[in-house]
Amino acid sequence: MKGDIVDLSTSTIDMSLRVSDGQRFHSNIRLLVRHGNPQRRNLLVARGIFKYDCEPLDAFEQTCAELAALVPPGFPPCVVIGLTEAAVGIGFGVYRHLGARALAYMCTTRAAARRPLIEFREPHSLHPSLVLDTPRAALQPIVDRAPALLVVEDELTTGETMSRLLDALGAVFPAKQIAVVTCLDLSARDFPAPVHSLVNGRILGLTEQRPPAVEVAPIRHFPTTAARGLVHAPVPADVLADVTAGRVLVLGCREAVVHAISLAQRLARQGAEVWCQTVSNISILEPGRRRSSIQIDDLGFCQPIDADRWCHVVIVHERGAATVDFHDRLVRALALPPRKVKRLVVDVPVD
Repeated sequence: MKGDIVDLSTSTIDMSLRVSDGQRFHSNIRLLVRHGNPQRRNLLVARGIFKYDCEPLDAFEQTCAELAALVPPGFPPCVVIGLTEAAVGIGFGVYRHLGARALAYMCTTRAAARRPLIEFREPHSLHPSLVLDTPRAALQPIVDRAPALLVVEDELTTGETMSRLLDALGAVFPAKQIAVVTCLDLSARDFPAPVHSLVNGRILGLTEQRPPAVEVAPIRHFPTTAARGLVHAPVPADVLADVTAGRVLVLGCREAVVHAISLAQRLARQGAEVWCQTVSNISILEPGRRRSSIQIDDLGFCQPIDADRWCHVVIVHERGAATVDFHDRLVRALALPPRKVKRLVVDVPVD
């Protein structure tokens, strides 16, 4: 392929890429380092997904709008599927930006499913088992009648996980049209469905130093609202009525980010300057900043938060996480002053 040569490096990773748009790549993609994963140390992250650091809501909205614009005009009404973990939020954002062209939203999950529709694996992950759960009863007719599925991912490195998912989706839904949108595609492979990316390319060279042995505690996975599908992610009308101005950080719980996004958008409409961040299931280091993730026991990892930057920090999680004191453990681990912390707990339907 033709394009620009991009060289990235950290103290332990050297990567050379050829990409279709070098300027857009540099302004939209950054290289992070995974801790404790000997199978893959590099982590290319699109900006605007607020997965591994806090970012302004406006950046998230811009990324989602650009991804939604990749969907071909003739693509039929679809169910949107966001891939856990990083693309759960932007998948929901793309769903909202598509308007009437999107019929429902679902996400893959690592949480145990009673009736998994699809099971597949992410080979390079420390938590490789993934499922697409059976839609909840109220959404099953919508999924059945939908003529198309749109898969949203943040980046494709080898494309192995996406290829497995697309094969499985094609087997379960042989009559549906399927397409993929992603911020970055480096796979240079043929997929069983069209893939549309903001930047595409291929890896020319990659050298990773062998990481030291790091013991990673097992991470607990909770049921999430989006895993079995939703049409809306409502936030109670009277929630956080006192958070109307100033700089606010909305912190979502891993896969449970859709309600955090709805809340962030509401706060922005009320006049607050809103930034977003989520707890992750992997520990990362951002080169040059010398900041590593903080582990919250078996609940996940979060980048350090400077409480002085925020008028309020709003923690959003679902009911299952409340049973293990997610909120209190997160506040203690991040050393957040309780007077600045607000809380929103979302119930997960049990049908």
